[in-house]
Amino acid sequence: AAVDYLVAAPLGFALGLATIYLLSIRWVFRERRLADRKAEFALFALIGLAGMALNQLILFAAVQWMAVSFELAKIISAGIIFCFNFVSRKLLLFTRR
Repeated sequence: AAVDYLVAAPLGFALGLATIYLLSIRWVFRERRLADRKAEFALFALIGLAGMALNQLILFAAVQWMAVSFELAKIISAGIIFCFNFVSRKLLLFTRR
């Protein structure tokens, strides 16, 4: 059965977010700043949403203002967003108190 793209996109984002969170707490980061796991996941998700918004801004600026191809803009954006997400999560969530 096919899933409508408007359902598939947020569902994929949510499943990806949960997967990255679980991988992060199990294999990437040793320290955890927050004792409340719900608050930790909420902030983790907010950082992900901020990264998605920043991705859209970078893609728009690169393609519309700098005349970069979408493919190149996506590669550039992926690197920037990876760093943004990692550093933000490391500093805000996964360092000692």
